[in-house]
Amino acid sequence: MNLDVTMGGAFLAGLLSFVSPCVLPLVPAYLAYMGGVSIEDMLDEGWARARWMVLLAAACFVAARLAEWTRSWRFAVAAKRGSSSNQR
Repeated sequence: MNLDVTMGGAFLAGLLSFVSPCVLPLVPAYLAYMGGVSIEDMLDEGWARARWMVLLAAACFVAARLAEWTRSWRFAVAAKRGSSSNQR
């Protein structure tokens, strides 16, 4: 059985799972929680400042996950190269 998945297929599957009816309604609340913004903050400080706080927190979250996944990928590649050179 061949289980190879292309990058486009993986991206499409992730996008479809993100816009599913059970996940999409949770996104605004998750972003507000991640940004440390409450309804009171939005009303007191205004939507523009709260929006920037959420966007900054989301960008930091994405950058941290990207760094983590890149490090894990590099480790896996190095481990595979090391194990294949030991077999020869």
